[in-house]
Amino acid sequence: MAQTSILAPDVTVANSTDIVVGQNETVLIGLYVAAGTLPDNANFALFQKTPGAAFRLASLKAKAPLVIAGPGTYYVSRLAGGTLAGAGATQIAVGVYKEQG
Repeated sequence: MAQTSILAPDVTVANSTDIVVGQNETVLIGLYVAAGTLPDNANFALFQKTPGAAFRLASLKAKAPLVIAGPGTYYVSRLAGGTLAGAGATQIAVGVYKEQG
């Protein structure tokens, strides 16, 4: 399976590119940093797009990648304050990858 970045490491609020999952297909999504250690309290959320408003399916945690089963179109949001390394610490640039076969 090939891993690709769908949201580059940063500290700002942002959405990933769309994750399009076909029928009978699965995709693994997870967090990464360019250097250093992934903060335990990373604050990211997985959303599914619908004909109406998108809805939140799950939280994406530092050490717990998610598997998405298709079909559907999804995206990940880096939420406010989602890249702090701890109380009073500096922010760490965190990104999102997908592994899709």
